[in-house]
Amino acid sequence: MQLIKGLYKEIEGSSKCLACPQNTYSAKEGATAPSECRACAVERTTNGLVGRTNSSDCMCQKSLYFQTATGQCSPCPSGGDCSLVDDVMIEKVSGKPGFWHSQSQSSIFSDCKKAYMGVSAVTMAEERCCPLDPKTNVSICMNLNLTNDNLGAQCKEGYTGYMCKICAKDYVPRNGNCDKCLGGGDIMMGAIALFAFCVPVILLVIVILMCMKADFDINDQEDKADSAIGQTKILIAFLQIMSSMPAVMDGVPWPKAWLNVAGPFSAINLDLIGLSTFASCKLALLFPGKFVLHMCLPILFILAVVVAYGISRCVKKTKSAVDATAREAIVFKIVIVGILFLYPGLATKVFSMVRISTPMKGCFRVFFFSSILFFCTCQFRCKSYNGVPENLLEVDFTVVCFSNYHMSYVIIGAACGLLYVLGIPIMMWVVLWK
Repeated sequence: MQLIKGLYKEIEGSSKCLACPQNTYSAKEGATAPSECRACAVERTTNGLVGRTNSSDCMCQKSLYFQTATGQCSPCPSGGDCSLVDDVMIEKVSGKPGFWHSQSQSSIFSDCKKAYMGVSAVTMAEERCCPLDPKTNVSICMNLNLTNDNLGAQCKEGYTGYMCKICAKDYVPRNGNCDKCLGGGDIMMGAIALFAFCVPVILLVIVILMCMKADFDINDQEDKADSAIGQTKILIAFLQIMSSMPAVMDGVPWPKAWLNVAGPFSAINLDLIGLSTFASCKLALLFPGKFVLHMCLPILFILAVVVAYGISRCVKKTKSAVDATAREAIVFKIVIVGILFLYPGLATKVFSMVRISTPMKGCFRVFFFSSILFFCTCQFRCKSYNGVPENLLEVDFTVVCFSNYHMSYVIIGAACGLLYVLGIPIMMWVVLWK
């Protein structure tokens, strides 16, 4: 009897046919020895099957390899899970929890923890990039029919985009998470919130000016105030520095406990848009929108003080030149104090647009909150990530660096840096000099 492929007779004349063992094959008919069963390459397997007849029956071992478009076996990429089937193609290789497949035909799986800061970076990455399904304890990326049009399917609900760092449609960034919010944030709502901020400022300044006595001696009252609130000003300055540190030095892996302590004190820096998100999700804006609105705060504050001063002049006429001078001096003091309160928040936002580098010879040194920050090249805070084809703004992955959209905000940031970060200290120096 003529033996078919995949079988052999070990003893001539015997009617017993033996199958080539697993991980071997034989394309020869009438094989008479096990040595005629050819072994599969070390990276290939017959998946436990015996009697294989062709080299194509030797498949790339799952978990360890995937099959390329040319039919070769390539080691399973870092961050990828090749355990679905033998001979798995790259588009069927799923990301492990914490990894993101950059393109359906790419062998690069981006490590999502590189996109997050702090000691919780690994946890956040595993929760948002190919997370485990709580019902099956299997990654949601397993069996995913991934294409370049549905890369967001690798992300937890509410997240999308590069490395699952962007909030999906009808979700907004709030307190480090993406929260459900139909329609998303509304920059007009943010502008309304800023104008609403002007109302209590106007009322407070009017009350101060209206209650001022005719014989008010500003120098005498200032001396009394300095002795009473000197330590309070030091404490406020300390809290402003503390609350700004996580945002300015976000390369430091701050413990979550520290962030929870420092976060609430951002109110001292008058980050009105950030605080307003707790009132309405419509005020949870992307970084560019928050940046522009925050840069408008000093202008609106000064306008509010000027409006209050004008109202006070109409309601309560000054009785003498001394009275008018004293009232103007109070207005000037209010503007100075208000700008100093706004300054840390303004500087924090501006520094979020540039990267703070390590000190090098010839760097320009800038004093900020009594700490020295070193700028070597004043690079924009853009960063490249493995598998991501474009450089992204670290604080907002919706912004592609050096695009027209980004450059328009870079111009605004540079102007505000000169006007506020450098301009305010220079103005204070001029005032003190005089």
